[in-house]
Amino acid sequence: MDDNTWEMVEDILFDGTSDEIRRIACPDCGEKVFYNYNADSNSLEYGCKNCGKTIRAHGCHQIPNCSNY
Repeated sequence: MDDNTWEMVEDILFDGTSDEIRRIACPDCGEKVFYNYNADSNSLEYGCKNCGKTIRAHGCHQIPNCSNY
């Protein structure tokens, strides 16, 4: 992805297709992004294990598409 940012990563996790979500990569190093949606707490955690970056979104405004894959 050109001009990839963490905001774009979040957009894809919420609204992307299964192919877009499978191809998502860390904007900093290009490694695969991890993600986990917890329906009980309505929270999404994602980031890059290679870079050590973790982002947590609590009280998500919608169920992210990535929860289906």
